[in-house]
Amino acid sequence: MINFRVIYEYLWTSFRVERDTQLVDNLQQKGEWYAMMIKHTWFFGLFTMLKVLLPIVILSGANIFFVYSRFHGEVMGIVLWIVFAILACYLVFVSLNYLRNFHKNHHQSFEIRNLEDIHNELVEGDKLFTAFFNQLQTLYFFLIITVSFDIIYIIYQVFSTGNAFLTISTYYMLLEIVCLVIQIYFNRLYNIQMINLDMDYILATKDQVYFLEQKAMYTDSRSLERDKIKTIRSTYPNFIASFFGFGDIAILLEGGDDLTHGIVQMQTIQAPEETVAHMYELFTGKWNRVLQIKNLYLRKIAEEQKLMPDDPDFYSKVQQYIRDSEIIIQKDYIECEDAKIKSDIYDLYKEYHIKDKK
Repeated sequence: MINFRVIYEYLWTSFRVERDTQLVDNLQQKGEWYAMMIKHTWFFGLFTMLKVLLPIVILSGANIFFVYSRFHGEVMGIVLWIVFAILACYLVFVSLNYLRNFHKNHHQSFEIRNLEDIHNELVEGDKLFTAFFNQLQTLYFFLIITVSFDIIYIIYQVFSTGNAFLTISTYYMLLEIVCLVIQIYFNRLYNIQMINLDMDYILATKDQVYFLEQKAMYTDSRSLERDKIKTIRSTYPNFIASFFGFGDIAILLEGGDDLTHGIVQMQTIQAPEETVAHMYELFTGKWNRVLQIKNLYLRKIAEEQKLMPDDPDFYSKVQQYIRDSEIIIQKDYIECEDAKIKSDIYDLYKEYHIKDKK
């Protein structure tokens, strides 16, 4: 299969599938180790399928009918309607498969997490989207070829008939051309919306918010300092959004209002109220559970190893670190002059290492 992603990234510098992954890498290099990566919920893709993909399927059915009626069982007609049917069915199949994988990979997008976990999620997401994007563009390429051939053949049939413009079949042919052109348009719109599903994001750290909105092949990106943020608002735009727990968030900047460019919005995200609450916890430092660890030596380990107390594997990771660093810990205990920290080292070693041996 042709790697359309490489072609698009070569032609448009603003189209970079790994832009969010590279941003996380840069933040890790600067010493950041926890953040929020906010993406569209899978409902964004589902609604795109209902609003855009469903009309594509209907238009494909109409074009199959026109082709079948025009050729009356001829080989060329059979080939054309089979091609239209395969393209439509395969588009539905790859879309459902990608939507399932997207939901599985990005289901924690409203939580504060370790940047390493976010990085791994984004790397997997890039792989999934690259495969899906290449499939989309391949289908789009074959659709354009098929439609172009069919339109050229229709025009040839129209002008090769002396009184063609007076026949009902000619009007059917012209209607088919209209349907074919509309199908091309809807396919293009569908590609753009699915690109937005994967590539739009808000990445929030304790000091900044990074926002990117992909507009087809072009990008609108901003970096917002925490001090410039006036308020963050969450909304459920309708009953369906409220019922299924997704909605929109809007970040209002100092000096801006709803009528100016001082507002940044992201629509159709999971758990908007929880997302906003977590963002405020991130900005104010209330979330940082590491600072709430009473054992100072354990806090030191958590900070150095970038371990998050909310991580279900926190206990096992600390155990693994103690096993791997037993000599270092014993040296720290011997050389430590602070009675409180020395006591904490003993308690930590006793709690994690001795239990592990049992």
